[in-house]
Amino acid sequence: EFRRVLFRSEGLRHSRADIVAFSDDDAELSPEHTSRLQRHFASSSDVAGVGGRDVLIDQGRERPTRRTADVGRITWWGRVIGNHHRGSGEPRDVVALKGVNAAYRRELLALPLDLRGSGAQPHFEVAVGTRLRGRGYRLIYDPSLEVRHHPAARQGDDQRTRPSRHAIRDSAFNLERAVPRRYMTRRLLYVITVGDTTAPGLLRAVVALLRGERGVVSRLGPSWTGTVSAWRQRQREPRFLDHHGHESGL
Repeated sequence: EFRRVLFRSEGLRHSRADIVAFSDDDAELSPEHTSRLQRHFASSSDVAGVGGRDVLIDQGRERPTRRTADVGRITWWGRVIGNHHRGSGEPRDVVALKGVNAAYRRELLALPLDLRGSGAQPHFEVAVGTRLRGRGYRLIYDPSLEVRHHPAARQGDDQRTRPSRHAIRDSAFNLERAVPRRYMTRRLLYVITVGDTTAPGLLRAVVALLRGERGVVSRLGPSWTGTVSAWRQRQREPRFLDHHGHESGL
């Protein structure tokens, strides 16, 4: 488990800055990105994290997308709504940021140890956000704080278009494990009965069958397996690694 977060945790442990920022190797940041991040952090001491929109670029052009103000929240049923690449409107509080465009106060940041997957584990940002929000801190999403994201091929099983069954299972496990404990049973029921494109339930799978969406249908089994596996661990306290290299809980 430690090996899975080794590089990220080592970077955090060796950092000496007050703010630790994350991005991807396929993203471009503007020269004023850092200064704009700092202004949000300077606005209030209870702001633990700041992030913004990742503008998706395909072959040198911005990918057409419908903008929305519904970003970074968890529904009553435990469905996690991202939409960070589609965000519009004014800066607002959210429950999670997106790793390609996120920054945190180093003294408050701790990285999850219990997630699955090779490389950068899916949904680690949700676990980070859950922990910080549970401690009473705020996360700010500012859609005008943009990075240009050129989605590249990923390493390992978690490919963007055709992830392996292992990657789908790990992603479902991580998301169930990362949401606050009070949502876990609701999310389990949601994933089994309704679901969505990435973690389909019975209803979404029927729709996919009618539409001929074989890729969605193939996610049904591994999504259920990962979600149920994480739900069974609901009484186990999540573990995190802080900037001192010390293990801590929520």
